Amino acid sequence: MAEKKSSVVTWKQDYTPTPKQALLHSVAANVILYGGAAGGGKSYGASQDAVAACLENPGLQCFIFRRVMADLDRTIIKTVNDICSDVLGRYQAAAARYEFHNGSVIHFCAAAEEPDVDKYLGSEMHMLIVDEAVLMTPYQLKMLQTRCRLGKFKAKLEAYDLKRISEGRKPQAHLFPRILFLTNPIGGPSRAYLKKRFVDPAPPQTVFRDKSSEYTDPKTGEYFEGKRCVYIPATARDNEHLDKDYITVFTDMPPERAKALRDGDWDAIEGSALHNLERIRHALPVFEIPKHWTRVMAIDWGTAAPFAVYWAAISEGVIIEDTRFGREREIIIPEGAIVLYYEWYGWTGEENKGIRWGSDQVAKRILEIEKDENLGTPSYRVADYQMWASGDGPSPQEKMFVATGGAIRLRKSIKDRKANFNEFLARLAGNKDNVDPADRPVPMLFIMENCVNFWRTVPNLVLDKNEADKGPGPRQEDHAYDAIGYLLRSRPTVTTENDVKMEKYYSARRRVESVKPFY
Repeated sequence: MAEKKSSVVTWKQDYTPTPKQALLHSVAANVILYGGAAGGGKSYGASQDAVAACLENPGLQCFIFRRVMADLDRTIIKTVNDICSDVLGRYQAAAARYEFHNGSVIHFCAAAEEPDVDKYLGSEMHMLIVDEAVLMTPYQLKMLQTRCRLGKFKAKLEAYDLKRISEGRKPQAHLFPRILFLTNPIGGPSRAYLKKRFVDPAPPQTVFRDKSSEYTDPKTGEYFEGKRCVYIPATARDNEHLDKDYITVFTDMPPERAKALRDGDWDAIEGSALHNLERIRHALPVFEIPKHWTRVMAIDWGTAAPFAVYWAAISEGVIIEDTRFGREREIIIPEGAIVLYYEWYGWTGEENKGIRWGSDQVAKRILEIEKDENLGTPSYRVADYQMWASGDGPSPQEKMFVATGGAIRLRKSIKDRKANFNEFLARLAGNKDNVDPADRPVPMLFIMENCVNFWRTVPNLVLDKNEADKGPGPRQEDHAYDAIGYLLRSRPTVTTENDVKMEKYYSARRRVESVKPFY
């Protein structure tokens, strides 16, 4: 039984949040992407969050948007009225808003077309909620966010905080302005925008600073940090109030759409080249790679377009603990599996734009990264076969060799798009001789979550329309995919700890035996 206090009455209601809803209410972030899958309880959780904010902070102005008012009426408007009834205030149907007795207001708004958001340019939104945000356009979402400001209400929030602190409760002022985006990762105008802003930069449930909202005032030089953001995934499995068999309703849907709605998979795209790539199966938390594992580096070259450098290790067979999704589980990394553990992506931050460094400069920086990040020395390095092409001077791979005094010696990749693609799919699918607790084959390729540009670009690749058996089509940002394809086809081998000990032993013997007696 939850108890809330308004300035007029003490109100009690039955509300036991799910773990993901509880995280929504408590996370120290200003901008939140909440949802991910159908049935995750996002609309109800957001409604409770809005009501609680209005009760705790008299005078707060909350705006809740959806493209069509009729859809909003059937969902959040109904929910808010059920939660509040006439005890806490009154719903004004003509104005489409719920007015609390303490002066707080929840405004319900529709914006079917892009210009519809322009009529709110004069609004001061202390809290903004956008339901089914993926269906709105990036322009609409960005424009609405510019209306999120506190003005004179900031002083009131700080005063409320003093009262909360005196009562032994947590302060809230730092959470406002507060923005909640609720959505599923289905196709829509803002799918790519939301994925890029919330899903790609950091692991789920991890608060991070949004670099796109950083700002330095050119007149004063004052620096403003980016907004605190977080992505909270929620699926039907997280919602104990939902029928257990609800997830079966997606069975007859196309596989990619089913993965988006059932699993909240932001990487599920219709026509996806790597259709069996799943974060839940293939993404790893960052962990320390054992020193004796074989290490390999791969590079796909680019100047005007990005270059991609990846470091990988070959597992001798381990099990690691994972707590990223709100529950403990074990991840099996079988012997021979490849683990991508670090990346350097040579781009400007603009899609498919390279930093235009020379290969000699890149080579020196690779060695610096390996030293600074303690990545270990690769057993070998495989590279884009085009790095052997030369015009009027040395080829890029020659320049790398010379610039590093021979420290970077590249092995030419195999030029075979079809074979590389099939190897990628086979590694993702896994070995049927090894199965996980759900009786699925354990993958033979894993990618750590710090390889953010892999997760940003590779899941978005779609099949070549003319030659689907060769994988991703042309004119896509496929540099990470290509580099890893070269690596997978390079036949990396497993090195065990015993192998390292024996190699040291025989090396020592060879040195002793090579010494000639002096008598």
